[in-house]
Amino acid sequence: MEGVPLDGKNLIVQAFDIFRAKTGQAAFFRCAIDKQTPMEGGMGGGSSNCATALWAANRLCGDPATDEDLIEWGGELGRARAPPP
Repeated sequence: MEGVPLDGKNLIVQAFDIFRAKTGQAAFFRCAIDKQTPMEGGMGGGSSNCATALWAANRLCGDPATDEDLIEWGGELGRARAPPP
């Protein structure tokens, strides 16, 4: 979909970056995005993609992080993007 960022602005890229930083893993990942919801439509697509990316990276690297770690890291990414109150 036109307009979907493919750099560090994308939550999936951010998820892979935080996964590598927190676990010390050096692996890089390739993923395909088949976007079916409106961009920035408030439907949670980016958040669920981020969660899936963290989970998949963890599985592909032999589960170095706990589920609690993944939840915390996803929350860090969400807080970084949240608008101020």
